[in-house]
Amino acid sequence: MNRAGSRQRRFAIGAALLSVACHGPSTGGAGSRRAPAGAAPSAAASSTLAVARASSAPSALSAASALSAAPASPANPPAPLVITNGVAGQFEIRANVPLELATNAEIEAQSANGKWSAYSDLDGGRGYRLRESCSEALPACRTLAAGEQLNLAPWTGSSCSAQCAAACPLDRFHPGAHRLVLHGCGPAKARYEGPPFEMAPSARALWRWRAAEGIVRGQVFRLEPHVLAKAATDLPPEYIANFRVIKDSGHPIPPELLVELAEWLRFRDAFVQFDLHKRCLEWHLVGLLLEVEARRPDERLVEIALNLGCDRAFITVSDGRGRTTQVSEFDPSEGRIFSIIRRALPLDSELAALRENPVHTPANLDHQD
Repeated sequence: MNRAGSRQRRFAIGAALLSVACHGPSTGGAGSRRAPAGAAPSAAASSTLAVARASSAPSALSAASALSAAPASPANPPAPLVITNGVAGQFEIRANVPLELATNAEIEAQSANGKWSAYSDLDGGRGYRLRESCSEALPACRTLAAGEQLNLAPWTGSSCSAQCAAACPLDRFHPGAHRLVLHGCGPAKARYEGPPFEMAPSARALWRWRAAEGIVRGQVFRLEPHVLAKAATDLPPEYIANFRVIKDSGHPIPPELLVELAEWLRFRDAFVQFDLHKRCLEWHLVGLLLEVEARRPDERLVEIALNLGCDRAFITVSDGRGRTTQVSEFDPSEGRIFSIIRRALPLDSELAALRENPVHTPANLDHQD
């Protein structure tokens, strides 16, 4: 490993992130030195459990919210279907009575005037669907027994690669207020509206939200700078975020550092929020393998590779498409993550000698001095 105590970095700041739409919604959708606090809400705070009830009207949110707070009784029976939001785009549904649901579901966006409209372009027009696995064959309708629940393959926040389709080069990410809407099969055309949730401002932020939510335990490793995964079987614990783990370098992360790590991941202005193009080497690499609370088993393992020589984080999580990685630049909070990693690996002389960059790229272009 390179043990140099100083680093030279040259980078060029790209233009602010330009979102290019494959298509739009069907009727139009919706520590840093000087930045205000902007931590992402947790699943419990921003996506509370709520009840969606069958309705033939366009909206039943107020009735659903009132019903969720009222105890079940003969005069006030439980709602037929409960929709629970996890971290943005993650959904659990539970049937309280036998139900037949249409496989085709909808993600609706709320516009500035408060109106809701469904996206028509998700997964290349196939839409968001009532499915737990992207490999399963889907009938037009699905029957749920009373008490049966499904943990759906999540929405990625994007259009082309929304749930199961591969990423497309002209994909569009959709921040803002959204909700899941399900439909019954048969002539009744029942409509089940889930509670609103806030989608992250970007795919990079969404991956950080999911990595930070409910961390149970974690390990820290040193990684090989120039040895990348070559096969689909190159997985944890031998590889983390596609970098090879240095043998016998693993250590458990103390609980108090897991708390600090989660706070760092959630803090919006700890990361650059525009495209930042750097030319730097992959060195001084540290890997984090985190176990998080998630309803779906494939979502419980998070991989993070930190390039401390370039202030870059590779965050790998699993969704309906399998393992996917988003890259975040942590220039504004370099000192904060350095402190966490040095305390997690107190005997690592290379990290102890590593100097921090005296000039930090701001989280936002308009935050510059």
